[in-house]
Amino acid sequence: MNYTNQGYHASGHAIMNIFPQKRTLHSCLITRPSYLLFTGLPPTVFDLLHPDFVQDALYSSAKRQKEHAVTCQPETRTKILSDIRFWADSATTTPICWLTGPAGTGKTTVAHTIAEEYANRKQLAATFFFWRKTEDRDDINKLVATLAYQIAKKVPSAKEQMEENLKLQDAPWAPISKLSLEHQLLNLILNVNPSDPNLIVIDGLDECVSREGICQLIEWIRKNKSPFRFLLTSRPEPELKACFTPGLGACAEIFGLFLLQSRRTTFESTSSSNLRRFG
Repeated sequence: MNYTNQGYHASGHAIMNIFPQKRTLHSCLITRPSYLLFTGLPPTVFDLLHPDFVQDALYSSAKRQKEHAVTCQPETRTKILSDIRFWADSATTTPICWLTGPAGTGKTTVAHTIAEEYANRKQLAATFFFWRKTEDRDDINKLVATLAYQIAKKVPSAKEQMEENLKLQDAPWAPISKLSLEHQLLNLILNVNPSDPNLIVIDGLDECVSREGICQLIEWIRKNKSPFRFLLTSRPEPELKACFTPGLGACAEIFGLFLLQSRRTTFESTSSSNLRRFG
């Protein structure tokens, strides 16, 4: 056990009555699975999110750079990039854009291009690039914390709203990993109100090991009015396609873009399922 000006750092279970009587223990912050950090202050939202924050899943992470993450070459994918920009910049279109297509059609490259462009414009709220069998990057349980951490860093008002929603001033409070996906989404993503930046990019939904979790994520985004706009990408797997089915009662419609190697068909889902095609 080591003493610092932040309190005591100990392994194992919480040790009560560790501080002098004149000091009150207000919080017990789990920073790692086997370590506890005792402080005399309530936790911040960063304290709560950090154990589940996945740096490597960000579009600009060093890990993704080592994996040769790239943007679209000049004068390529111009129409589909234009379609996404039109959707992202419009306050009147549906808040969900689904970019889909077979493996190798460039979905991740398009998502990375949009993420970098909107980051440069100070309009990117957060990103998560799923990648199968790479530690935490295929885990649905890390998604919301990683998105919320980025949002809280960029938007102070959102950080304050998250802390209010989670009631961090009160005890007891639960680690993010103990909260349901629904609870995380409602309190960290859907019920915060930033005006800008507001674009969230989530790439590779099919790379997540939990199809149930991804379908629940899509359902909650569609059913709840969110302050963010979501660019989602995946292969057109039947289970995922079903989650994006248009006209599901009160669910938000989907602005859909389909990528092929040689050509592209785009469609915007409406209640009458109208199709709009581009050559």
